[in-house]
Amino acid sequence: MKKSLFIAINIPPEAIEAVRQLLQADSATYPDLYANARMTPSQDWHITVLYLGEQEEHSIDVIERIITDVARQITIPQLAIKMLTTAPPHRPPRMIWATLLAESNTVLGTFKKGVLQELANHAIHPQGEQFANFNGHITLARLPEGRKIADHAIALAHTIPIPVARIDIMETHLESTGAKYSIVRSIPLLHE
Repeated sequence: MKKSLFIAINIPPEAIEAVRQLLQADSATYPDLYANARMTPSQDWHITVLYLGEQEEHSIDVIERIITDVARQITIPQLAIKMLTTAPPHRPPRMIWATLLAESNTVLGTFKKGVLQELANHAIHPQGEQFANFNGHITLARLPEGRKIADHAIALAHTIPIPVARIDIMETHLESTGAKYSIVRSIPLLHE
């Protein structure tokens, strides 16, 4: 049986609260931007490290071992959110993202590259487009199609820290109300 999988970092409660306050202030300041936007429930906020797509259920054990092995080689320090922006970059805005600092993207990009290499060694092939540079973000809202708005970017005076204690293998469930996510496996990170 196949499952729609991705590798993610779920956002801890203290970071959720800080982002929620930022989002409330931004939506109060720019109500036209947020008009008819579909907000992502905060319990679904995560940073997708790698979209795997439809994978056989039996491959989950291998994926877990790969994540564990790569995480032993690449330390993932505390991440940090630097900006609230419309997305995707260089295209008509369809979403509002909380984006990561460049240093956070570099570390997660290296981790992702290591995972991709090991997945290929085990004949597990992620589906979907793979981008050269990692652009870590949390999708906070989806904007109505065809919205004609200028790019919106709010740089934070202070970054919002995201402590990373684990990496999760997540499953997407498509429902009439939108995508729902569940944790399939949770891999704790051993910080030195």
